[in-house]
Amino acid sequence: DCGSAENILQSGSADFVAMCRPFIMEPDIVKKWESGGQKKARCNNCSYCMFGCGHQPVRCYYGKLPKA
Repeated sequence: DCGSAENILQSGSADFVAMCRPFIMEPDIVKKWESGGQKKARCNNCSYCMFGCGHQPVRCYYGKLPKA
């Protein structure tokens, strides 16, 4: 979530925070956080988006796996 990422960066524990999977599901997530409309990513980090790599478009497949 936005608060966790910000705390990690401010504490100096990391120089950056990777958010690849949340951006696949919500490309505009940073705008949502900045506007205050949303504080947590909808992505549950299930990695289903990786099932499509190389065969299907990269997108969230949670609840419906792509056909091989």
